Amino acid sequence: MKPRDVTTTKGAVSALFDQIGGIKEAMFRLEISQTRAYAFADPMERESHISFDRVAALTSPTSTAAAEFLCFRAGGIYLPVVDKASCRTPELVEIADQAKANGEAVSALLHAVHDGSVTAAERQQVLPRIDEALRGLARLRACIVAEGDQ
Repeated sequence: MKPRDVTTTKGAVSALFDQIGGIKEAMFRLEISQTRAYAFADPMERESHISFDRVAALTSPTSTAAAEFLCFRAGGIYLPVVDKASCRTPELVEIADQAKANGEAVSALLHAVHDGSVTAAERQQVLPRIDEALRGLARLRACIVAEGDQ
C-alpha cells in the first residue's frame, strides 16, 4: 500500500492492513474484493468506509493501528499492557539504544515546536517515532513496576 497520513482514518486503515500482512490478507479476512479493500484505504474514495466491526476484527496485539489512531483522536497515546516476560527481551535493550540516539532529535523537535516551525511533512515523519519512544518509556516503567512485584 502507498504510505498514508497516519492522522487520517484512511491512513489508519492503510497502516492496519500493512500490519496484518497486506491487502490480500485484509481481503481474505474480511471476505471482500480487492477493489473494496483498496477503497477502504484510499483517501480519494470518500464514500467508502470500513465498519468499526471490521476494524475490530483486524485489531490484535500485533495490529494496533486503529487503536493508535483512536487514542490520537482522543488526545492520548496508545500504550499496550506489558507482561513480566517481555521485560527480559532484547527489544528492551533496543529501546534503550534508540532513546540515546533520539536525544538530539527530540531536542531539535522541542525547539521547532516552541518556534511554531514544524511542517506537515515533519509532523508526518516524527509522530510515529515519538509515539514509539513514548511506548518504550511506558514499557520501561511497567517493567520497573513489575520488578517490585517479585
